Parts: sequence; structure tokens; C-alpha cells
Amino acid sequence: MFPIRNKKRIFKGSVAVFALIIMFILAIATIGIIATAAIERKVSISTGNSTTAFQIAESGMEKTLQYFKSNFDKTLRDINGSGNCSGGRVTYTSNENVMRFKSNETGNPYIADCNTLISKVKIIKSIGTTKLETRAIEEDVFLGATKLLLHLNGKNSNGDFEDSSFYYNNHNPIDAQGDATDSASERKFGSGASAEFDGNGDYLSAPESDDWDFGSGDFTLDWWEYRTDGADARPTLQRQNTATGYNSFLAGYKSGANLYFYASSNGNSWNIASGKSMGSTTLNDWVHLAIVRKGNTFYTFKNGTQQDTWNSDVAFPNVSANLEIGRYASNYYFEGYIDEFRISKGVARWIGGSNGITYFTPPSAEYWPD
Repeated sequence: MFPIRNKKRIFKGSVAVFALIIMFILAIATIGIIATAAIERKVSISTGNSTTAFQIAESGMEKTLQYFKSNFDKTLRDINGSGNCSGGRVTYTSNENVMRFKSNETGNPYIADCNTLISKVKIIKSIGTTKLETRAIEEDVFLGATKLLLHLNGKNSNGDFEDSSFYYNNHNPIDAQGDATDSASERKFGSGASAEFDGNGDYLSAPESDDWDFGSGDFTLDWWEYRTDGADARPTLQRQNTATGYNSFLAGYKSGANLYFYASSNGNSWNIASGKSMGSTTLNDWVHLAIVRKGNTFYTFKNGTQQDTWNSDVAFPNVSANLEIGRYASNYYFEGYIDEFRISKGVARWIGGSNGITYFTPPSAEYWPD
């Protein structure tokens, strides 16, 4: 037997051939997967039900949202005349074309009651795309809950702050009074800014609007603030500065060691809320504050922890007055910084169940106008 003189060359050649074989197999497998996926998609979109679902998901989404926007007093049963609603699932043509809706309430992930008003709906959860499968998509739906949203990241060319809600045309400009300005030295989120108030004539003024008239409905006021002065009577916001001093609502009012919330329906007494605690005053640090009404129950929160709760069936009045951030009466002014100021009407954020909650996790990023 003759000795093999070039074992290394033969070995290298075998490895190369083996590698080519593996690559060929992988290529064939990849082509097969792509072809199969293409066939599945073709079959899927060729069915009547799936074609309808694709149209809903792609071209029909905008029309659906527009319908929601203009029909707050409708229920889930009403959103499609040819469909039906059972257990909160709105069906278009068959069990495959289903839309589910996420609830605003903590502990209730999806709305189950088909008689729930559309104004309570927050998120379209899923739309079916194949006969035996529901593929989920998730989109924030503008339903008019956020009436005012101030990121306060900077002034516009006219020296005013702008509303970032979907109703911005109704409320702009948000006038900066006194020396109120934007500041990047203290901000809660990102690389933007906040509104800075020096405590001497500085405040923001939003035009009079029905959006600040809550009536007896649910609402949420919340914001981030960074106080630098602990003097009494310095507020965060007010609505309706009357001669008697009884505002429609007055929030973040400092007295002693705490902040308080007041509200009046008659201009003569604090008959909705009188000195309801919003927690102890914190200086030189960011805190999240919120006032929420759900039904006839009110809640106040500091950094997500409940500070006070009470019941009142009294409706807020409809008044003609600007909303003022950083001023009470005409001579008491907030000193410090305010960021991510939001007013939500028709929704009690973070409140779940009949008895409410005692805490939640404050937002960790700039708000989205939902």
C-alpha cells in the first residue's frame, strides 16, 4: 500500500466540500421557509374574512378612531352596525375579526361590559387576521380624555408655552405671565426643560374653556413639581378667582407643613373639598401630585401613594375664567419648577374597582395624549 503523502490537503478539501454541503442545505431550508410563509400569507389574505380584517387593520383603523372621537356617548355595541358585542369583544363579520378594548381601571385589563361608553375606552387591543388566529396590535386611542398636556420643554417663538394635547387649537397659547420661563436646570424627564417660577408674579394662564368644567364626571389633575420655597399660601393651580376667594378648584395650596386641595360649586364655601390633604410639603426634589374623581369619590396622591379620600355628589360649576398655574388670588405665587402638567376629563386615572386604590407607580416618562 502506498503511503498518503498529502493528508492535510485532502483533509482541507473534505472540510470545504462539507461546508458547501451544509450551506446548500441551509439555503434550501431558507428558501423553503420563505416560500411557505409567502404561500401562507397568500392563502390568508385570499379569504374573505382575512381580507376584511386586513382592511380594518390597515385602511379602516383611521376611520374607526375618527368614529370613536365623534361618538363619546355611544357604547361598544354601537361601534359597528353589522357586528355584535359580547363580553366586551366587538365582532365585525365572524369570530376571527374581533376587537378588544383595554380598560383604564387598574386590575381590570379589558372592558367586559358592552354598554360601557366609548369615552371610557383607552386601547384597541386586537384585530383578527386569519381564520383560526387573532394577531394582536396595540394602539393608543385618542378619546378626548387628555384636555391639557404641558410638557413645558420650551417656549414657542411668541414666548408662550404650547398645549400638546389633541385639543391644542382650543387652548393655545398658554400665556407665560411675569418672568415665568423655561429652564433646563431642573427637569423631570429627558433632555427638555420645565417651567420655572420665581414666586413673584410668575404664572401660566390657559384660556377659559369648558374643558375645565368637570360637572359631576370623572377627572384627573396631575403634574410633577419641584418647590424651592416653603412659604404658606403658595399654590400650584386655580380656577375661578372670585372676589370671595372661593375657587372652582384650588390645588397644591401650602399651609403649614402640608399641601391641600379645595373646591367649591357656589363661590361661598368649600362645599366640594375643604382642606383635603395632598401630603407633606417637599422642597428641592421632584414629586408627583394628583387629584382624581371617580363617581362621587375623590382621591389625592403624592408620588402614587393615597393621601386623602372623601365623598361628594356636588357638581363642579360651569364658570367663565382662565385656568392659572402657579398663582392663587392675585398675590400668592408658586416658587420652583413644574413639569408634565396634565388635565384629564372623563377618566379617573389609576383608580380601579369600587373602592379605589391606595397607591400606583407614577409615570416614568413624558405623557402621551391618550
